[in-house]
Amino acid sequence: MTRNILILGQSPLADALAGLFESAGCAVQRPPTWPGTREELDAIFTDRDRRERYLRHLGEAYREAHVVIEAEASEWMDPELPETTLILSAALGHSAAEAAADIHARHRVVGFGVLPPLQKGQPVELAATPWTEPAALDQAGDLFRSAGLEPIVVPDGPGLVFPRILCMIINEAAFALMEGVASAEDIDTAMKLGTNYPLGPLEWADRIGLDQILAVLEGLQAEYGDDRYRPAPLLRQLVRAGHLGRATGKGFSTYAVA
Repeated sequence: MTRNILILGQSPLADALAGLFESAGCAVQRPPTWPGTREELDAIFTDRDRRERYLRHLGEAYREAHVVIEAEASEWMDPELPETTLILSAALGHSAAEAAADIHARHRVVGFGVLPPLQKGQPVELAATPWTEPAALDQAGDLFRSAGLEPIVVPDGPGLVFPRILCMIINEAAFALMEGVASAEDIDTAMKLGTNYPLGPLEWADRIGLDQILAVLEGLQAEYGDDRYRPAPLLRQLVRAGHLGRATGKGFSTYAVA
């Protein structure tokens, strides 16, 4: 049976997931628009009329989805989803438990952590919430495995494991750039040659989306209250200016936008 997958979010991660599941033979649906900030999303789902209009906007793609993947924002309500629908929430700027807390069918929520670019064979982290049923966790693992990723289960928390550590490295690279330690190109070259990373940290950040990096760091700082998670001011400035990386044509570097 072909899986119907609805992906919510407009980000490099959402794009990468759509390509991954389409190549695996899934029927992927994406709404033409999706709220870009937590405030915009809250405005929809705290107002009954606006919420009903938005669900009508999603239409059959929402009601017939076997899997809903929330790849950007969270805290949306789901009472109209079928009871068998799996809900996957990107545990980046928040924990999976935080995302599930306000969801009607929290037992079907599984957090996941993976960052673009996506390649077959790479790991994808899965995290259960206090309410997640074992069957939902198994279903999430089977789904990602069918698309060529290798699921591993990790404890829940903002950013999970790999995204958390990578975002911390990117943040340190942003501090180094801001403080004039080296140019963006030299920082990336040093890290690729010195650590055998496939991408330099600043180049990687531009591919992921600087807003996503900032969200992870802010989630970690909010969760643990530790100054080591403080985002570099340069990172904040770029996000505030709308320079989010490759998707917008400018981030730590400048790119041609098709």
